[in-house]
Amino acid sequence: MTAGHVADGSTAEHDLLVGADGIDSLVRRTLWGDAPKREHRLHVFGGFTLTGVPGTQPNMSVLTHSATVQGSWTSIRHKGRDGHQGWMLAATDPDAPAPDDLRAAAAALAAEFPAPLPGLIEATDPANVQRWVLRDRPRLKQWGKGRATLVGDAAHPTSPYAAYGAGMSIEDGYFLGRALRGVDLTDLAAVRSALQAYEDPRKPHTAHQVQQAWMLGKVFHHTPALLRPLREQLALIED
Repeated sequence: MTAGHVADGSTAEHDLLVGADGIDSLVRRTLWGDAPKREHRLHVFGGFTLTGVPGTQPNMSVLTHSATVQGSWTSIRHKGRDGHQGWMLAATDPDAPAPDDLRAAAAALAAEFPAPLPGLIEATDPANVQRWVLRDRPRLKQWGKGRATLVGDAAHPTSPYAAYGAGMSIEDGYFLGRALRGVDLTDLAAVRSALQAYEDPRKPHTAHQVQQAWMLGKVFHHTPALLRPLREQLALIED
């Protein structure tokens, strides 16, 4: 059995513990100690509105880039209602304080993009705008220990440039379930073997995706100005 202490002072014992508690995972830190986050020197302003904005369409997602900024929007459903989400991604100093007005900061970045993105940002209630500073953590050589393992951002936090963070988490759950299918959870050796069989093929795949996301962020937002024309030509060739 694995035991855990709860905030109210109680304890709980279970046959298996799965840490799915994000980039600041307490389970990961308890198993393997702390590790510094890697700064991507990028931040995202994102928000949503249920107000109709001219130029937006349902069931559509548009990702665009200037030389230094990503500006994107997508249709969403929120509590049974149609709406749209917009976000702006740009380079930043992670040690700098957040802007006082997040929507104004997003609107300033959106001003260089075509409609409907500027109007969508303008229509968003300031209370529905958030800011995220992008970070990940060093690759773990081992995820699980004993009766505990990790999934999702607890195991392999990534930036949105993978467009795959939620997808990898879902995959982790699927493959963990497959590995544990039919396993006697009271048998420690069997549990350890199943957890190892789950993580071994996942580690190289997720590490590759995390690193690729980090590299894409550098290419799009930290390429020196003199090299940007070359970057654009390479992008056209790939398209």
